[in-house]
Amino acid sequence: MQGTPDLDEPVIVNDKQSWGKLISMNGSKVNSQELFDEEITIGRLDTNKIIISESRLSGLHCKIKWDSTNNIAQLLDLSTNGTFIGDQKIGKNNEIILKNGDEIFLLHKSKVPITDIIGFTLVIQQQKQIKMEPQLDEQQQKKIQMIEDFQYDIHCPICDDLIYQCVSLMPCLHNFCGACFSDWMAKQKTCPSCRNDVQSVNKNPMVNNVVEKYLQMHPEKKRPPEEYKEMDQKNKIKGDALTFNSTDQISTVTIPSITNDAPNRGRGRPTNTITQQVSIIQQLNQKEINKQSNISDYSAEEDDGPVTKDCVTCIRPINGYQCQRRSVPHLNCNNCSSKMPKFDLNEKRLVFRCDLCENFFCSLYNKNCLQLSKKNPNVRLERHQVPKNVDVQIFRQNQFEFQAFLDFMKLKNLTTQDIFQYMLDNHISKGGFKYLESKRTHNDPKRTIDMIILKDTPICQQCFTLIWQQIVFRYRISIRDQMIDKIKNRGQCWFGINCKTMVHNPGHAEKLDHICEQTKF
Repeated sequence: MQGTPDLDEPVIVNDKQSWGKLISMNGSKVNSQELFDEEITIGRLDTNKIIISESRLSGLHCKIKWDSTNNIAQLLDLSTNGTFIGDQKIGKNNEIILKNGDEIFLLHKSKVPITDIIGFTLVIQQQKQIKMEPQLDEQQQKKIQMIEDFQYDIHCPICDDLIYQCVSLMPCLHNFCGACFSDWMAKQKTCPSCRNDVQSVNKNPMVNNVVEKYLQMHPEKKRPPEEYKEMDQKNKIKGDALTFNSTDQISTVTIPSITNDAPNRGRGRPTNTITQQVSIIQQLNQKEINKQSNISDYSAEEDDGPVTKDCVTCIRPINGYQCQRRSVPHLNCNNCSSKMPKFDLNEKRLVFRCDLCENFFCSLYNKNCLQLSKKNPNVRLERHQVPKNVDVQIFRQNQFEFQAFLDFMKLKNLTTQDIFQYMLDNHISKGGFKYLESKRTHNDPKRTIDMIILKDTPICQQCFTLIWQQIVFRYRISIRDQMIDKIKNRGQCWFGINCKTMVHNPGHAEKLDHICEQTKF
């Protein structure tokens, strides 16, 4: 089964004795890893011990060191976007001592959807008790935050690293690495950020100058030389600009070179400082954000023509849906970013908004939106396709409970679709299923939700991933009496599914039942 190599994959014999294990939090992204060497590098490049093919990770993301003499593990952060221990960002070139049970995030849960998380729980076989001192003082944390804020203006949204050979798209003015957009351009001629059509692609020497000066101050932020060489080869934008015509043909345009050096006036100094350049980028980005966030409203003074040229249903009806002119505001589809009317949610037959995240989608009538995500991003709960396999993340990395559930499914010859249908028939359709996000079900929840989910509740694909985890969790609670004696006759842990001890203490995981909500706070 994908995501559980320690259970389903053959054991690789190694002469060295494993000193620890990294248990994956997301089996669909990366497998669990046994730790043998005293120095283990993790990143995107093939030269690493643990290779993770994810464009948002650095080539060499971090390094784990094992001191066998003192039984101490340390982690050195080498990434641009950060490695996290729990919710604490370590910061590039900072080192921290690891503890048994630490959660190590390469893509943190607060920065990506739960389906994109890349993280591990560290299990150390033996570790001496050492006094842990604060690793980063307040001044260091402020410095890290300043660097984060600055990097946001000069980072590429595709590779999530500092921009290299910057190109700007017209008319939206979004910036990307030349190599990154070249890969994107081979598939489609829209902006990766806003999905608007691209009329031309221009080189942006101003941003290149900003990045160059920034790297002079922070040389540790540079990519590996082999990564720059690879990006040089991928960059297909050789001229000063590319233009797209109506037939999708690309033409190269050479424009006069741009200089950012202001002329000397008297004895004054040039004004091409890094602060001014970054300010210009921030102003352009803010204008674009303001432009996209505006919701256009109908007014009585408007004529009978289209209310907004960006909304196709303002011009003609599509599949029976058309704007009600002079009365309905517009907003952006959360999937394809196209303008769409804000339909009346009292009309129950319409499935335009996810009831959980409250984002709107135009996929019900817009085929382009469907093609973008390969499937309908927002449908009624009962129409969603469930995963073929059960992920260990549903049991919060509790391997004992996970294996017990797999054994039950095998004994009863059950599939995930069988579980889904059982919950639809016996709980969800009768109003007996609630989706919860609270201290009872989550460690440090970012929001509080107590919501009844019915089979016809509109749910987007991203939110269904969260709901599916609780569907399996509630199903496991409902069939507790059908489990074998050593499983069903255990007492319940006070901390339930939120228990941290169950991850690194197999004896505790086996002794107490953790498939329950937390009752002690």
